Amino acid sequence: MNAIRIRTAAWVGGAALATAVAGGEDWPAFRGPTGDGASTEASLPLHWSAASNVAWKVELPGLGSSSPIVRGDRVIVTAYSGYGLSEKDPGDAAKLQYHVVCLSRSDGRTLWARAVPGRTDLKDYRGFIAMHGHASSTPVADEETVYTFFGNSFAGAWKLADGAPVWSVDLKSGQHAWGDGPAPVLAGACAILQTSDGRGQVVALDRATGREVWRQGGIQQAWSTPAVVTVGGRTELVTSGKGAVVAYDAATGRELWRCAGVPDYVCPSPVARDGIVYFMGGRQPTAVAVRAGASGEVPESAFVWKIAKCALVSSAALHDGRLYWAADRSGAVTCVNAADGAVVFEGKIEGAAGFYASPVVAAGRLYFVARNGTTCVLEAGRTLNVLARNPLEGDGSRFNASPAVAGGRLLIRSDRFLYGIGP
Repeated sequence: MNAIRIRTAAWVGGAALATAVAGGEDWPAFRGPTGDGASTEASLPLHWSAASNVAWKVELPGLGSSSPIVRGDRVIVTAYSGYGLSEKDPGDAAKLQYHVVCLSRSDGRTLWARAVPGRTDLKDYRGFIAMHGHASSTPVADEETVYTFFGNSFAGAWKLADGAPVWSVDLKSGQHAWGDGPAPVLAGACAILQTSDGRGQVVALDRATGREVWRQGGIQQAWSTPAVVTVGGRTELVTSGKGAVVAYDAATGRELWRCAGVPDYVCPSPVARDGIVYFMGGRQPTAVAVRAGASGEVPESAFVWKIAKCALVSSAALHDGRLYWAADRSGAVTCVNAADGAVVFEGKIEGAAGFYASPVVAAGRLYFVARNGTTCVLEAGRTLNVLARNPLEGDGSRFNASPAVAGGRLLIRSDRFLYGIGP
């Protein structure tokens, strides 16, 4: 049994650099390096609990539902404090702070941390905002810089080495009553952010300076993170919102193509591989595969496939020619062929409390983190085969964030703690 080292993230402005841990790939963005939940890690743990196979557990400096990311030995996660810690007594919005924390993947100690004042003109802290909080957007990092977005207009860049601020930008966006969600993505020289406010803006900022490069609007009711797709020598930013999927030239913001989308709000993020984009969502279940690289209006007759099934909240994992996703309430898992949308299997994971987190897949296994903190490990095959159920007893908080994978460990975040799972 591994000893569990429980730490509280110390609030410091900088720290000496830690030596990177060798082995394993980085997980530098929401849903990993390929944006579809897939990892090349060969040996992730199968069994754990709150008392076993947990390398470390860190109490974060505030709440949040953003996912952790990893660059080398650095784990970056965001949080918020000072306001909105309880729906019954949210407190004073003037005390809201946004936090960016960098921890050592090896042992969970704080390498650096930053805090900045939050925005005060906020929607009432209740409903879906209370469910996810004011730190819902997962950061993204390149080799030198971490890029964060707190939804309520604040976008920032920080030095990966020591957390020194590089730039900050007020996007002058509003806030939806359901809160925010999309994570920033990197494409070429730009960090690109999508807002969930009523105007549905996509804003590309220069990575080095924060200068606005281009802006588009009109993406309605989208809490999904755009997909970056390289096809035919060009890089497309593919967005999915209510009623439309729209692809832009990532460098210029010029609209390239669009097609009919989900006829409802969209939470699952599109995933892409081999020039095909898969998107889904809505209370009228819809999942579609469409070829990137098109021009103008893409008719439904040109879709690769379309089916009346989907996840409502979490995104799909793509592995070995199959898409896997889970339901937000029932615990049901669906698997379809990526080539034609044909259902491979459908079934319920007994005892699962529903899923907001998106799954990850590695070494032939799928990891689904339920909202109660139990991770259900499934065989990534053609039948519903549950290999393990791993609860984190005694946490008592919400697990809405998607896990990260790096260095033989799973990084699982509740709204209060971050766990390093594995040896």
